[in-house]
Formats: sequence, structure tokens, C-alpha cells
Amino acid sequence: MENIINAQLEKNVGQIIYVGAGNVPNIEWLSSLSFEQLQLIEPVESIARKLTKKYASDNIIVKNLAISNVTGVSDFTFMHPAKYSSLKQKINLSTVLKNSRVQEVKAVSTLSLSELIQNANLDKSKSNILLLSINGSELDCLSSVTQDELTQFSIISVQVESKDIYN
Repeated sequence: MENIINAQLEKNVGQIIYVGAGNVPNIEWLSSLSFEQLQLIEPVESIARKLTKKYASDNIIVKNLAISNVTGVSDFTFMHPAKYSSLKQKINLSTVLKNSRVQEVKAVSTLSLSELIQNANLDKSKSNILLLSINGSELDCLSSVTQDELTQFSIISVQVESKDIYN
């Protein structure tokens, strides 16, 4: 991801919105960039707390919620390992990771991707970046936003699993 973004990045970065931030090493690299605001969106509360403790500042905001195609409350499947947790109810990890398991299914607050973008008040004159890593919900979320909302971003990166984990 770093190489793709570095190749296209202008010096005038407005906002970076990272949906499904998790415990990934990309956050260290992203936090070193020059930007106006970095939003780290993470639905797993324990991970969101760690992100807040390590990164929260005046221009780095951590939000503990799930991004969906609708705003409201949805069941969220908490997995072990946590990085596979998802709004998707059918998660088939047994072929990929033998020791994986569902820890619990719990109702969580959701915000639509469209509403997240609208609330961000993006400056279209700057390079805004959207990073999506939402474990099987990528197409649902992207199909719920307008073309105008998407064109507010200079870079959109979508991380998807190569194996059919989220049915």
C-alpha cells in the first residue's frame, strides 16, 4: 500500500480516512505523513482503545464503530484472531486458519460510509485518501455512496481477501 500511495501522493494531503484500521503496521507509516487529519475507524473496542492510546492527538482521531452501507445497529461477528472480525455473519476461516473461532456475535453501532464521508467535510482542493479494510463489506459500502462522494478522494485503496472467507 505504501508504494501505491507514495507514487500518487501530492504534498497537499487533507484527510486520510482508514476504515478497519486494526493493528496493522500501515498506521505507523500513515501517522508519519504530513496531513490535516487522520481518522482511524475500528469496530473492535479493544483494538480501538489501543489505537487511541498510541495515536490519538489533535489531528489523529480514533472512532470505535463499524462502517456499513447503513447507519444504525448491526450484528458484528467477533473472531479470534480479531483481524478477521466482520459485519458478515458467515465467515469461513476453517480452510485458511485452523485455530480460528467465533468469540461472540454482538450488536454494534454502524455508520454508513456515505455519512462518514459527508461528516468528514473534505476539502476537494486537497488530496484526500480513503483506505477500506472492512472484511467482506467493501462492495456493500462502496455501492451505497454516490459518485460525487467518491470523487472527493484522490486515492481509494480497498483491501480484499484473496480467499473466499466472507460469504
